[in-house]
Amino acid sequence: MNGRRALTACARGFAISWLALVSITLSVLTIVSISFIPLGLGVFTTPPLIKAVRAHANRRRLLAATWSGVTIRAPYRPLPADRRAGVTGQVELCTFLLKDPATWRDLLWLQVDMTAGYVTSLLAFVLVPYGIEGSSWPPGCGSRSWRRAAPTGTRSSPSIRCGPPCWPSRSASASWRSGDRLPPPAARPLPAGARLPGPDPADVARTAGAAAHRDPA
Repeated sequence: MNGRRALTACARGFAISWLALVSITLSVLTIVSISFIPLGLGVFTTPPLIKAVRAHANRRRLLAATWSGVTIRAPYRPLPADRRAGVTGQVELCTFLLKDPATWRDLLWLQVDMTAGYVTSLLAFVLVPYGIEGSSWPPGCGSRSWRRAAPTGTRSSPSIRCGPPCWPSRSASASWRSGDRLPPPAARPLPAGARLPGPDPADVARTAGAAAHRDPA
C-alpha cells in the first residue's frame, strides 16, 4: 500500500512539474501585456490572459481538492453584467479585472509556482532512480563509479590506495545472500620498482641496533 502511494505521488509530481511550465508562460505573457496597456495594445490582450490565468489557477484548485482533499475557494469578483460593447466595454473590462485583488494574488502565485513549486514537484520523482540503484547493490558497495579503498603501508606511515570497482563475484554474492560478511576487495598491485610509503629500512635497522645496545638483555 505504501509503495502504491509512493508511485502515485511520483506520477503526480511529474504532472505538476509540467503545469509549472504553464505558469512560466502565463506569467511572462501577462506581465508583458500589462506593460503594453499605456500603448493601447494591452487593453485588448490583458483580459484574455487574465482569464487564462484564472482558468489555470482553478485547475490547480481542482487538483488540490481531488488529490489532497483541500478545498480552495475561488475569490474572484463577478464580472459586470451591464458591460458596454466596443472599445469602451473592453477598457471597462480591463479596468475591472485589474482592480480585482485576486488578479494580483494570482500573478504572485505564478511566481511562486514556477520556482518553488517546480522544484518541490521535481523532488517527488527525480530521486527515485537513485533509490532503485542503491537498493540493487549489496552492502558495502556503492555506485559503479566508486572505488573501494584498501589501507597499505606501515603502522607508523599508513597510506591508502584504491582498488578495483566493487563488482561482487558469485561466491561473494552467495555469501551476502546467506548473511555472511563480504571479503575485502583485493588491492591493486604496485608497478614494478615501486615502494610503499613508509620509513626507510636502513633507518629502521639503525634504530633497532641502537635499541639493542641500550638493552643488552
